[in-house]
Amino acid sequence: MSSYRVRTIRKFTVLLLYPEYMTDGATQTYLAHVDAPDVMQAILCARMQAARDNYLLGEESGALLYHGQDSIPVDFKVLAVFDGHLVDLKDEGWRNANEQEVENV
Repeated sequence: MSSYRVRTIRKFTVLLLYPEYMTDGATQTYLAHVDAPDVMQAILCARMQAARDNYLLGEESGALLYHGQDSIPVDFKVLAVFDGHLVDLKDEGWRNANEQEVENV
């Protein structure tokens, strides 16, 4: 009887920091929802997703390109990895706060 380990796929939210060369020095983050068997795979998936979303796929070489330069997904630095697909409610909170201010005037 052969034994093998079944890898359970989990949901992760990964927060990445864009590389400086993509932001002109400004701090910019990328939030990815990924499904992966573990944290390391979640980071890999998030970096590839960020690269795909921000780069053009080179037709000749198949390499990921950004303004003609090869991209390196590891240039996206990991800030945090959370268990589950988290939703940022900041915009909803600001909208509700602004509506309350208008009502109080």
